[in-house]
Amino acid sequence: MSGQQDILNCSFSLWYENFKQDTVKSVVLKMPKAFKDYLLIDRVFVPNDADNEREEPIGNLSHSLDELKTKEIFTNEEFLDFKSRVVTAIQTLGGKVFPKLNWSSPKDASWVAVNGSLCCENFSDICLLLKSSEFITHDLTNPFRIRDQDENSDAADILHLEYTLVLRKWCDINASGEFRCFIRNKVLIAISQRSLHHFSFIDLGKEMTVQSIRSFYKRHIKDRFPNSSYCLDLYLPGGNRKPVLIDFNPFVDVTDSLMFSWDELKGHKSMVEIEQGLAVQGVVFRSVPTEGVLSTDIRNSAYPLDFQQLASGEDPAKLIDLLKLQQRASSLTSSDSDLD
Repeated sequence: MSGQQDILNCSFSLWYENFKQDTVKSVVLKMPKAFKDYLLIDRVFVPNDADNEREEPIGNLSHSLDELKTKEIFTNEEFLDFKSRVVTAIQTLGGKVFPKLNWSSPKDASWVAVNGSLCCENFSDICLLLKSSEFITHDLTNPFRIRDQDENSDAADILHLEYTLVLRKWCDINASGEFRCFIRNKVLIAISQRSLHHFSFIDLGKEMTVQSIRSFYKRHIKDRFPNSSYCLDLYLPGGNRKPVLIDFNPFVDVTDSLMFSWDELKGHKSMVEIEQGLAVQGVVFRSVPTEGVLSTDIRNSAYPLDFQQLASGEDPAKLIDLLKLQQRASSLTSSDSDLD
């Protein structure tokens, strides 16, 4: 089982400089306390992007405690300075970015984006995704938690963490080229297709895929990353181009094991024994076997509790908040179109 240091080593800011030539161009911004406090406020309030507009939280409880806290944060100099640095970083990276924190991205919050994409073009886009994500909340509240441990076991350690907002240059990635690789004791033992859609050509080309990943791992990762066991996310762009490093993840149960189970990955039997001779070059490779889409914990997380409450009528205030968010997003899109 991974310890805290193994999890810390997977924090983006700790590995990015050493692997800058192998991954997507990114900007790492130290997160001020005001922004962290904002992300942990329960209700979704989003700041304006225009510098000449008064910051106005979206919400229907005119004098709620959450709204008062948010208004105070939105006028905080530390928050405004951070917002300015985020805007500058977005421009530096070409105007479109993919946001994440130390470990997680808000991939479970794509439902809240107007186009269902994690591509962000402004500060409010980033805020909306981060505040709507359970994965982001996990980073901020229980980054060292493993499923069989007490949820609050790391509360004291969180106080000493330096949180960062990571902005990665937006790239159009073909989902069929994404793979999660499992490293145990410095040995590449398994590779899983990341998209849970069926692509017939993935299985047909698995020999070449495994060869490409094994070669990249040995040349660029194995002797440079400190952990002995971890998960490695790669993107294979095709052709003769080398794989692109996307992320490192801890070798723990909270990391999605995709086509494998953690019992298999951590078990006493080798993965080759489990697969009964079907391994490719000593690595067990799995892809979605038939037409269709497999279920995953991420899909379950991506269906928010708020939607259940909306459907049952338990919290009409949240329905009003959601309608205001969508109305605002539509008006911003219309404004952009007018400028074209």
